[in-house]
Amino acid sequence: MPNDIDRLPWDQEPGEPTKHFDRFVRYKLIGPDRTLYSAYNQFKARGGSEGRVFAVPGAWRKIAKQWRWQERAEAWDAEQRRVEEAKWQARRAELREQEWGTATLLLDKVARMLSFPVEQTTRSVTSADGQTINTTIINPARWSFADAARLLDASSKVRRLAAEMETSHDVIEQTTSWEDELLAIYKDGKVTLERIEEEFGPNIAARISARSGILPSKA
Repeated sequence: MPNDIDRLPWDQEPGEPTKHFDRFVRYKLIGPDRTLYSAYNQFKARGGSEGRVFAVPGAWRKIAKQWRWQERAEAWDAEQRRVEEAKWQARRAELREQEWGTATLLLDKVARMLSFPVEQTTRSVTSADGQTINTTIINPARWSFADAARLLDASSKVRRLAAEMETSHDVIEQTTSWEDELLAIYKDGKVTLERIEEEFGPNIAARISARSGILPSKA
């Protein structure tokens, strides 16, 4: 039996007969919907009695009151909820880490797309003078700035979900990180305003133009 310091409310109490404690344990394990009536009928069924009993003996009621069955069982319920919540909190934390890692990979992919087209590498083997030569051919992959924007948007949403932040565009500021990236490559001369308008529409093109401070060239 645990000492007074380590004893939990649902442990056997000092002076509590083992027979009474065993009955309490059965009562406790029924769960939050437990009643003395259900506990007593379980007890009778385990003893081989047939048929349900419709009245709990006074001795059982006395024992349950004396050893505070309801109070101790409710403490047990609270502990089970705490344990379950801790388990799911750990699972949510693990999932957030996984989601954050996925979003970071997406963000890295976008950065590489914006700095250089995603590589499609074809390796061919050529024999010359009995030696094997590996040749690597790099061809630009087919993608558009809209693809990069969609990846950035997906990355942003996943990262926000992982951080338990708002993902709705009604709440998030409309000037998003992908627009900042687009503005930067426009100011560096890597993309024209016409291309931006073609890929993202006139509203985005107008906003990029206004934010850049660069006057559109006249035809």
